[in-house]
Amino acid sequence: MESLLKIPPGLKKLSFGDKIVEVWVDICDFADDVETIFYKFLQKQAPTLENLEVGVVWSGTMKNVEWKFPVFPVLKSLYVHYNSKKTEIGFETGPGSGNFGGINYHVGFPVLEVFDVTILKGKEAWLESFLPSTSNRQLVQSVRKVRVRIPEEGGKTKHIMFQRLLDMFPNAKSCNS
Repeated sequence: MESLLKIPPGLKKLSFGDKIVEVWVDICDFADDVETIFYKFLQKQAPTLENLEVGVVWSGTMKNVEWKFPVFPVLKSLYVHYNSKKTEIGFETGPGSGNFGGINYHVGFPVLEVFDVTILKGKEAWLESFLPSTSNRQLVQSVRKVRVRIPEEGGKTKHIMFQRLLDMFPNAKSCNS
């Protein structure tokens, strides 16, 4: 993971895992500082990154995983597939602020056009990280395409999340599973 930090800034596209063939990066419990290294790497690339695909599976037991996302001023496409039983996700509250909180698309992803998220069975709560609280209503006009994959077992929760996504992304052409 530390070798990622040697890549010079300026990437426009980053595929960490692959959504098309569903190849994910498998990280095990003994890997220390993965979250910190990945955040530093993303922060370094964020000013030019237009397309981000992150497919990560955390294999192991019960390690609490904390992912932090920097501000992405030019990111147009975001694909995230993540699997961990205990995950916390924080979003930088301003460029380079070092402070993290709930998601604010207008700050963290101001020009996002494609939102694509996959969750696994029993992980609906993880998608909540990408939905602002109901008291912090956001309309994100720039998003044109939404794809969310939630297992059929999601039931009522799945329907509620889709409705919140449709309300938040009023210009989205699709919102499917």
